[in-house]
Amino acid sequence: MKNNVLANLLCKVLFPTDTVEGKRHDKNLADETEYTLPPGSKLAQDTGFQGFKLDQVAILQSKKKPKGNALSDLE
Repeated sequence: MKNNVLANLLCKVLFPTDTVEGKRHDKNLADETEYTLPPGSKLAQDTGFQGFKLDQVAILQSKKKPKGNALSDLE
């Protein structure tokens, strides 16, 4: 079982998704969930959400390690 949770910088939960089966991909669950953030917000997400976007929201995400390669010091 799993949920995606949207929280603020103080770790206050703003929005939990419905509970779904655990093998469901994070991005797919996010795509199927209708929620919005105020324009100009920043959303920090891990690599499980690769490709997820919200209108007028800056996405902060670490770079995913290429298969069989390491990330550079800059990445």
